[in-house]
Amino acid sequence: MITDDMRDRALRERVEALTEENAWLKRELSIIQDGAKIERIQAVFDMTSLEAKMTLALHARRGQTLTKDGAMNTLYSARPDAEPERKIIDVYACKIRKKLREVDGTGGNLIGTTWGVGYFLTAEGIKAVDDALALDYAAPRQTNRHGRREIAA
Repeated sequence: MITDDMRDRALRERVEALTEENAWLKRELSIIQDGAKIERIQAVFDMTSLEAKMTLALHARRGQTLTKDGAMNTLYSARPDAEPERKIIDVYACKIRKKLREVDGTGGNLIGTTWGVGYFLTAEGIKAVDDALALDYAAPRQTNRHGRREIAA
């Protein structure tokens, strides 16, 4: 038998979960809307805009796992007509991992995997993105071999 206390407790838990999800979505939206950070990440790591958005979403989690559903929301919430298969998140993670590794130069794994759930930035990955975001964005820009802007350190 379901009692009033059980209903109240379930309702409170649901409200708490929705409040946390709302706060998370607000953080994710601010990442998507922060064009300067996206451009900086694109230039430093030679990424596409979607790769840069996912990198910033991973960075915002500060070592906590970004679920595949969370990544899909981050990348495609503004484009509901263009939502691809969830597997694309694995592809982006692979590409981002490679690009972070190329710039970092250590050969270390800067993105970790929580199998079946999602991805997270390791401490080294967080530092690499922190360093990229700290670069002087007003520095003269040059174009790399892919036609993307580079930022002078």
